[in-house]
Amino acid sequence: GIFEGVRGQGLMMGLKCRVAPADVVKAGYGAHLLTVAAADDTVRLLPPHKASLQIRSGHFSMWGGDGGAPILTPYIAEFLLRARDAGFVVPEALLQKTLERLSEDLLTGGPPFYGYAQSAHLGFAYQAHAGYVLARVNRAPLGTLRALYDNERARAVTALPLLQLGLALVLQGD
Repeated sequence: GIFEGVRGQGLMMGLKCRVAPADVVKAGYGAHLLTVAAADDTVRLLPPHKASLQIRSGHFSMWGGDGGAPILTPYIAEFLLRARDAGFVVPEALLQKTLERLSEDLLTGGPPFYGYAQSAHLGFAYQAHAGYVLARVNRAPLGTLRALYDNERARAVTALPLLQLGLALVLQGD
């Protein structure tokens, strides 16, 4: 078979592949299935019913109800943008509500990550990812991105949020 197993069954299901993920993504496009390569051996997919898991705030819930998981929002927004860029029909209201949530969070400092190990890093990582996603559609204020870099970059524990913030700055013309 093509798949070896399931990696996570939250908002975006991951499937471990026995073939190149790019081949699976390409085949999925032909079948109108939204997928994206996530690792050397994994594709992620967003089943259509997952869009119904967006809560009033614009964030998403893993299992329904009002308990949102803000950390998912930039990932889902990026996924929706990639799907739209690939020619899939993405509900405009869903996408705009998601982008508006990210915009507000970027400007206000983002959601708190109380009770998590590395909460300062998670907050910075969330804002950097939000900035990158918004910069892809030219909606990230350059001054906000610069302030995030100048004042908050020391909170990064890993390189990924620094990379995302750097890409956002480049995309916004810095």
